[in-house]
Amino acid sequence: MPTYVIDVGRAAGNNLPEQGPQLLHTKNGISGQYAALSHVWGNGQYTVQTTMNNVIHMQQNIDLHSIESTTLNDAMSITRSLGIPYLWIDSLCIIQDGPGYDAECARMGQIYENAAVVIAATGAANDHVGCYLSRSKSKQKPVQFTNRNEDGSASHYYITVQAGSLAQDADAGIWASRSWLLEERILARRTLHFAREQLYWECASMTRSEDGVVVPKGNPKRLFYGSLDQVKLLKTKDPAGQDAMLCYQRWCLLVAEFTQRTLSNANDKLDALAGIATEITNRTGGTYLAGHWQDYLQIGLLWQAKSVRLQIPDNPLAPTWSWASRHG
Repeated sequence: MPTYVIDVGRAAGNNLPEQGPQLLHTKNGISGQYAALSHVWGNGQYTVQTTMNNVIHMQQNIDLHSIESTTLNDAMSITRSLGIPYLWIDSLCIIQDGPGYDAECARMGQIYENAAVVIAATGAANDHVGCYLSRSKSKQKPVQFTNRNEDGSASHYYITVQAGSLAQDADAGIWASRSWLLEERILARRTLHFAREQLYWECASMTRSEDGVVVPKGNPKRLFYGSLDQVKLLKTKDPAGQDAMLCYQRWCLLVAEFTQRTLSNANDKLDALAGIATEITNRTGGTYLAGHWQDYLQIGLLWQAKSVRLQIPDNPLAPTWSWASRHG
């Protein structure tokens, strides 16, 4: 379990009063399934945050009426509807100015990987938008067909145009442009995407959309995902073996994708990939070196910037031979 989770509470019913959400510290023996929210903060105006000043209050009650973040409210409601008791949200479950901030950020990959489901506000540009978006009316007009059965009864069928695909509806949006969200998506076992035009279910075996279209595992858009599945199946640790080499190759592709995305704090660069690096280390036994792999270092060091001029900050995160040492 994460250090903090949100007890999403319950609605009034069965002679029980309504119970509002509250922040819980799991050191008190709390266990069970939890969902995790993947979202874009935006400029932070609508993102409620837990700080040292309000953490005690948050543990007593999270007042939903005072929260202007539609996304956070929607996520709590969705979690409750799914019958999952707890929800993890980075802005609320990590004390933003607390002494354990860096350690909690380094655990984020593990938190998303162990979640029962990840609720992704895929179509929202910021936390004010929410999970439930207005859809294009042109894609909501089904055509009705009627079929007469042998017993004289009628069966009705409705046909509508395909509302899109996950690649069209989500991968091209702001959600898919953020660096942190790449690891969240890769490590999540199950993701429920609340996208612009419809809902999508994404897991290791398939992507299924609300309109009934199923894309089986092996979709080339998954980039690194299939290779990570192969890593999890490795039975022996051989950091120089063929399977490990495949992982290192895909890691280079992952870094290329990662560095094209937006990162609000450049110092989070290695933390935002720490979960995937830990997964590879645990499965292959490979040695991770500041964004590179020791047994693939001779290839990894061939990195180059394609279009932008990179700068070395005064206090770089990594040795100057690593791509992680540059900002830009």
